Amino acid sequence: MTPWKDVLNAMLELAKSLPPSQLAEKAYGLYEKFWPEIPPGKKGWGASGKMDLNLFRKMAWASRQEASTEILRT
Repeated sequence: MTPWKDVLNAMLELAKSLPPSQLAEKAYGLYEKFWPEIPPGKKGWGASGKMDLNLFRKMAWASRQEASTEILRT
């Protein structure tokens, strides 16, 4: 199981990589991408899954790269 502090830090890194307006606009789509996979045969909210913290980090990196590219275009 992933320690909650690691999950929180990964989420904060991703959130800080976006301006607040973009974060609000993209929040649900991001949520859908990082929702943990539930093992076959398990159902519902009580099922535990594995959360991929590297996915948070990759999304944060991509957001920062996108922002850098946008700055260079202006």
